[in-house]
Amino acid sequence: MAREKYQRIVVGYHGCDAAVVERVLAGKVRLSLSSNAYDWLGEGIYFWEHGPRRAYEWAIEQARLGAAKVKNPSLLAARIDLGVCLDLLGHGEHAAIGQMVRQLPPVRPAEGSPVAAESGCRWQSARGQGAALQGLRCHRLHAT
Repeated sequence: MAREKYQRIVVGYHGCDAAVVERVLAGKVRLSLSSNAYDWLGEGIYFWEHGPRRAYEWAIEQARLGAAKVKNPSLLAARIDLGVCLDLLGHGEHAAIGQMVRQLPPVRPAEGSPVAAESGCRWQSARGQGAALQGLRCHRLHAT
């Protein structure tokens, strides 16, 4: 798939713990990659463009669920140079995404797992297996 260098800088918003924001801004740490099975776009650091409220809501939800990573929800904003990226909204990527999806083997849901057959997709299960396969697909697509 042809890759295009975007000459564009965007502002992205990342929901996380306030202590993380302080350490990042002080230059003491860098954000770490998320590599959960349910990361539907694959391994990476997730930012919301045009969505500071959504990023903050994510952090609040993590704290509410008792996630060890978020005790005091906060928000980090960053200027991001898109560089070479996979534009999921761009028309040119749709054919490549469809071709890649057709090349992956179907996933069989685990015995007893909730199955939500997604129309047009070969993945099942709302958050577990489906998200993991979607992440694999995005990783493979971005690697091509």
